[in-house]
Amino acid sequence: MIFSGKSAVASFLKVSPVTKRHGESRILKTHPLHLFRIIQDVDRYHEFLPLCHLSKVYPETIVDNGRQFEAKLRVGKPPLFSEEYISRVTVVPEHLRVCSESISSQGNMFESLKSSWQLRRVDTTTTTTTTTETNIRECDSDENNKHDTVKQSTMNDRASPPILGRENEWKSNISCHVDFQVEMTVTDPVVVGILDTVLLQVAGRQVEAFEKRCEELPWPDELIEQIDGQRRE
Repeated sequence: MIFSGKSAVASFLKVSPVTKRHGESRILKTHPLHLFRIIQDVDRYHEFLPLCHLSKVYPETIVDNGRQFEAKLRVGKPPLFSEEYISRVTVVPEHLRVCSESISSQGNMFESLKSSWQLRRVDTTTTTTTTTETNIRECDSDENNKHDTVKQSTMNDRASPPILGRENEWKSNISCHVDFQVEMTVTDPVVVGILDTVLLQVAGRQVEAFEKRCEELPWPDELIEQIDGQRRE
């Protein structure tokens, strides 16, 4: 890690681990399955996430049809600071949940970093929501819930051009309730002093970046066809 403002004295004066977390809850104008696919496509994070310069999934770590895998990420703002770490990602399609946890890092900016996404569909025609609540520690897939009707999406899915003239109709009626949480444990006294501010900014910018990504990428054909079929029933 490169951290020009981090002195040897600061490294020596480490404090007991301090863990703090922050959550963002918003309504985004997109279908939750569209956002879900973008969240689990970690390989492309570097294309749109602020301060993310590298995102690479290790194919050999993909298990259970993409429900768990490991990825290398590099974040920061060189030359001020840069951190490279390995994250283990758990995907739970039945509950529209994606969680990640750092399992190793090359620097000292944080001891651990966790995050979780929980999505819920909001139908504005009925003002109802679906899918369950979660928190940052509830990241295990429930094998007993695999009969749920939510369509499973694998990490290798790519968005394709929409069926013209129909996407806007769905967008007018369907939104997504997003619960995003980030948790960081640090021992550097310099970082501890600004941790609340850092988490607030990170969480807000993350959600905004994914919202913009949803606007930039068209809904895939199969998603529109799935919604069309449900509405015709």
